Amino acid sequence: MPDLTVLLAVRPEVSAARLALRDGDVTDRIEGRGADYHARVAAAFRAFAETEPERFAIVDAEGSPDNVHRRVLAVVAGLLS
Repeated sequence: MPDLTVLLAVRPEVSAARLALRDGDVTDRIEGRGADYHARVAAAFRAFAETEPERFAIVDAEGSPDNVHRRVLAVVAGLLS
């Protein structure tokens, strides 16, 4: 088992906008699935994180890439100290 799993939390509409910006209209097999599928996956990961909070860190992934990067680094630094 990993020492830490970082779960990046982002609203579905933000995720969709980022993917569209990155990939345009091209989707892969997973990205092309409907919103219901992605909501179920997100809920399952959140349930894992809530069940084992000592192994998971939920990081707010909204905001700029630099801000998200800082948040992730802060969580990882806490594990290493």
